[in-house]
Amino acid sequence: ADRLARTLVSDIIAYRRAQYDAVLPDGPDAIARVFGEDIALARTNFYTQVDAQAVPDREATFVRAVNELLGNHQRVLSPAGAASIGSVSP
Repeated sequence: ADRLARTLVSDIIAYRRAQYDAVLPDGPDAIARVFGEDIALARTNFYTQVDAQAVPDREATFVRAVNELLGNHQRVLSPAGAASIGSVSP
């Protein structure tokens, strides 16, 4: 689950590198705003592939990957806030 979450988030950065480099200095709120749709898609893919019963902390796993990679160790998402981005419930 950790590897999948990190791969999905890394793909966001890889595919939109110029935008990521431009928005990173503006902080986590700007990152969430600019990449909200990408985060939602990655989150949907993650929750589709990771069973909640097999990995009970899957929301925390996804949020940690977003914050560490996309947020450069800043809080882009909180566990409660993750539910507001994307259409799949934890």
